[in-house]
Amino acid sequence: MKEHQDIPRASKAMDFSEILAFFPEIELPVTLSERDHHSFSINNKPLPGEVVESFFLPLEKMGTLDEFTEFIPCFAIPGTNEFGFQAIVYWKASLLHYTYYLATFTNQGVLIDKKPLAGISSDADVIRQSVASIEPDWMIYVAQGVQKENQPFIPEQSSGFQMELLADGRIVFPS
Repeated sequence: MKEHQDIPRASKAMDFSEILAFFPEIELPVTLSERDHHSFSINNKPLPGEVVESFFLPLEKMGTLDEFTEFIPCFAIPGTNEFGFQAIVYWKASLLHYTYYLATFTNQGVLIDKKPLAGISSDADVIRQSVASIEPDWMIYVAQGVQKENQPFIPEQSSGFQMELLADGRIVFPS
């Protein structure tokens, strides 16, 4: 696997295994919806500022942390270590964008892949919302909908798609 200079690595102040400690393994299946981040923020230890600055800001290609952005550790996908990688889910909140991400790393903390899973965002007069379910076989099912301001939600305009976490840490869209 080719390593790149521009992808994040574990903080110099914290070993990657120490960062992973903020992401407890949970039993699958799990569903991620707009309010689930509250229970993760209550039940998990908050990320120290040094981890956010040295690990998550580069991961998100952000130079500095602004007052509108927050990261919450959610959980680790069980069983990935057997395949030589780690998979974590975290929540990132920024101005009018709230997203759960799945990120995979080598055991040394080098990014393999990262994809948004679910969340809610607003741009002008359009609200986009998605919910994801991660199954024990690492299949991910996403349902998403769009609603325009001052208009009723139309379920027929909702859509769905699948993703899959592979044994090499890649996150793909199966055909």
